[in-house]
Amino acid sequence: MGLTTAKLTRVLIYGEDDEDTETLRLRYQESFNERAFAGNAKDYHDKTLGIAGVGAVKVIRAWNGPGTVKLVILDSVFGKATDVLVQTVQKEFDPNKDGHGDGLAPIGHAVTVDTASEVTVNIAATITYDNGYDLNTCKTQIETAIEEYFAGLRKNWENQSKLVVRIASIDAAIMGVKGVVDVTGTTLNGGGNVELTEYEIRYWGWLLMADRYINLKELLPLYLQAYKELAAPMDAETPEFRAIETEHNRIIANRYIVTCDEEGIVRYEKLMGIQPKADDTLKDRIFRCITKWNVCLPYNYAFLNQKLKELCGAEYTLDLDIAGQTVTVKVGLAQKNQYDVVAEMLEEIVPCNLQLNLSLLYNQYRTLKPYPHIILAQFTHWELRNLSIPRNLSAAVENIAAYTVMIWHASQWKRLRI
Repeated sequence: MGLTTAKLTRVLIYGEDDEDTETLRLRYQESFNERAFAGNAKDYHDKTLGIAGVGAVKVIRAWNGPGTVKLVILDSVFGKATDVLVQTVQKEFDPNKDGHGDGLAPIGHAVTVDTASEVTVNIAATITYDNGYDLNTCKTQIETAIEEYFAGLRKNWENQSKLVVRIASIDAAIMGVKGVVDVTGTTLNGGGNVELTEYEIRYWGWLLMADRYINLKELLPLYLQAYKELAAPMDAETPEFRAIETEHNRIIANRYIVTCDEEGIVRYEKLMGIQPKADDTLKDRIFRCITKWNVCLPYNYAFLNQKLKELCGAEYTLDLDIAGQTVTVKVGLAQKNQYDVVAEMLEEIVPCNLQLNLSLLYNQYRTLKPYPHIILAQFTHWELRNLSIPRNLSAAVENIAAYTVMIWHASQWKRLRI
């Protein structure tokens, strides 16, 4: 007998819808802004998006020194590309990663294709519902609204240097659901807004929703709520029930490392034998526990590379010198606060016969080149070498704004005197 049944277990390369008129018009207009030629960024961008299944790409110039190019791609639904899609694009551009010109890449361009790292954002929120609505009736719509927000972020990934999941946007998405009156106490991974590196995309993992609206008196029929003998005891007990609900939500949140509070994280630290430092923030302690929790056998190069990618995103380098029996790891700027955590993980994983060198990945010329002098002048030499400039731009911009106002006032005063 031939094949009688088949089951689709996983999509390796997503299909794509036909290009609509507006997308074609936008692509046509963009063709006049930049010209694709001989392996420039626009050339790589256009050729990559021309491959079936690719929805977005970021081109990294000389990512591993002169002669190297890196393409970070997303699939056509703006999610993490599968290994099959990554290998397909790699084969199209530079099958052997040697720059011999065997694919679309010009001779001398050693191209490496990768995909963005996935980061899960867990959401906890307290929601007030209108009369006739509750968690059961609104949950599906709330989850759909949040997924649409995250899908919009991923769709815009290609055009942003970094993406930020904002609590205000999550609250706005939830508030747009019919039956929701208010949203309070929203946290993302147990804290505030979540900011990821340039080569990471976000998914939301689980949504912990609590129905905050507790008023025992309103459980009575309307004609009985006017009787003080019934209303007074219920008004007195309502705060107690609300306190119980708050404690219940806290206990649920402390079941997960990423949403633990100060009391909850102590339990995981004792469980894993972790001694927190005096200056550790709650976020640092959560990061340390997650790192320890996720370590499992076997220890090999692929495992180490994956762990570094999970912890540091794209901001790290890993070099293994077999002949010299040396492992060299450089951690990106965004991970400075967790430097010791990475060091502890490497000490645990790397075999003792290998020399281990761990250092920080300092700013290089290509990192600072996009910023004008008026921006860079706000930083000291040490800050330019060590700080993540995009993360510290707000203060610099404020200084520039104040300086501009001062110059304007001076010019006006000089004009009046003349």
